[in-house]
Amino acid sequence: MTFEELQKREADRLANNAISQSFDRKDPYSTDRTLYNPTNGDLYVTITDSNGNVRRQVFNLLSDG
Repeated sequence: MTFEELQKREADRLANNAISQSFDRKDPYSTDRTLYNPTNGDLYVTITDSNGNVRRQVFNLLSDG
């Protein structure tokens, strides 16, 4: 096997691996945890759906309404 054939085979392997790997979207809030702020009662919940979309819901646990 020549050097050119080895290079072509390696390039094809790398291209196939790059295609097969899925894109992992990072959390724009740089956390995937549930956070609680005791000073104002806000509970922050980060939600990632099956499509990789990231949302943050804020619930105020000390509010009247």
